[in-house]
Amino acid sequence: MPRNLNSKGIIHLSIPILLAIVGVIVFLLFSSSASFKNKLFSSLFPKLPGFAATGAISNITDNSASYPNGQIPKYEKYEVTFDVATNASNPQLPYDPAPPPGMQAGVGVTVNGEFSQDNFTTKTVIPAFYYQNFDYQVKSNREWFYPTSNYSWKLRFAPDKEGTWQYRITAQDSSGTSTSGPKPLQ
Repeated sequence: MPRNLNSKGIIHLSIPILLAIVGVIVFLLFSSSASFKNKLFSSLFPKLPGFAATGAISNITDNSASYPNGQIPKYEKYEVTFDVATNASNPQLPYDPAPPPGMQAGVGVTVNGEFSQDNFTTKTVIPAFYYQNFDYQVKSNREWFYPTSNYSWKLRFAPDKEGTWQYRITAQDSSGTSTSGPKPLQ
């Protein structure tokens, strides 16, 4: 019988080998080298396609057509979908020019929606989120969801007052801040 199999045929690793494996994992996770962490983080979360260093907000669409006359009722979900071109190496992280020790500055992007009823004198700021689309199918009478390589940004807002609303989108990364023009909340 081979040396590292026990009587039941199960592989048996010695404690020193297990401790060495755990030590390597701990080193990789908690290494104090910022460049090592950034390289590891970039390899685990590569820059996604469709991002350039322009800062433009584009392809803005919403769900207003799903409501009668395109009017969003009080407390109902208004969803805006759009694209942001950015030089951020990781769009899942917020932009931070002075991050905590061990993190590289300026690797993320902050995207917010500003909603207002008084031409932005007062406004409600809602953070946007980076959304990955999924393919939905039914296979063998079971629902099946599979991630696609299509990403977009989304904002969700529920008006708390009736009346005329408008919104604009801002995106900030290490190259500066971009703001869309005001758009009516239909």
